[in-house]
Amino acid sequence: MVGFLYISVKKMVLIPKPKKRPWIVKNTKKVWGREEDQAFYKSYRWRRHKEDYLIENPECVVCGRMANTVDHIIPIRLGGSRWKWSNLQSMCTSCHNSKTAKESNR
Repeated sequence: MVGFLYISVKKMVLIPKPKKRPWIVKNTKKVWGREEDQAFYKSYRWRRHKEDYLIENPECVVCGRMANTVDHIIPIRLGGSRWKWSNLQSMCTSCHNSKTAKESNR
């Protein structure tokens, strides 16, 4: 007679894995702000407008280095114009970041 090997298998209890780094909490705030702002800055029209402005004004207005960012002098959320060149200024990344940080602390 052929013998069969029966193995009793206990039911495995699935225990959820602990988080790898529970002390790190994901930031739930939107970094970009409102979705309309995000859509505006990613639009083709704005990117083309920015390129045209940087060709005409290639230097940072603060430090004189090569600019790679166009900044709104009066922020859009405070009523500044999005498209008028009189409300724009070319800035390098470090000067733009420091200006933005000062504005956000107001």
